Amino acid sequence: MDEKFLETFEGKLLDTLLRISSQNGLTDKQLLQTEDIGKRWQQLAPEYMADAVPNIQDYPSFSVGCALYLGMGVAWGWDADWETYKNAEYKSYYGDQGFDNMDDHITEHLYGIRKWTDEAKQFQAGIKQIAEATVSAIRHEQIEPQSQLAFYMFHSACKVMFFIGASIGLKRLGYKFEKIDFN
Repeated sequence: MDEKFLETFEGKLLDTLLRISSQNGLTDKQLLQTEDIGKRWQQLAPEYMADAVPNIQDYPSFSVGCALYLGMGVAWGWDADWETYKNAEYKSYYGDQGFDNMDDHITEHLYGIRKWTDEAKQFQAGIKQIAEATVSAIRHEQIEPQSQLAFYMFHSACKVMFFIGASIGLKRLGYKFEKIDFN
C-alpha cells in the first residue's frame, strides 16, 4: 500500500475540511484533538467501516459523513465522563434505526440540536458541505473503484472526518486553544 500517498491525501483533506468547517463556524482554524479520542478511532474503525462501505455507492456523502458524527459522539463522551465512555460499544452511537440515523441521535440526544430548528438546518448544511468536499476529494484522485487502494483511501477519508467531527464536538462543548502568557 502506498502509505506516503495516503498520508499526503489525509493532510490535504484535513486542511480543506478545516477551512470549510471554520468558514461555517463549526471549528476554529486549528484541529482540537486528544490522544484518547484518536485511539478511539482505531478501536471503532473496523465496525464503522463494516457499516459505511456497503453504503458508499448509493450514499457516498452519508458514508463518510457519519464518521464525523461518530467523532462528535466520542468527543461528547470524552467530555462527559471518559471513564464511563472510553470503552462504549460502537453501536451505542446508533440511533433507533441503527447506522441509518446515527447522525440524528448524536446531534439531537448528545448535543441537544433539535431537528427542524434553524440551528439544526445551519449545522446540517455545514456538515453536508464538509461531506461533499470529502467525496469530491476522493473522486478527484481517480482511483479505481472497489480496488484495495480505494478502500484505504475511503478509510483515510473517514479517519479525517472522525477527527473533524471530534474537533466540532469539542468546540461545541466549549474547548478552544488559548495563548497563555507565562511572563
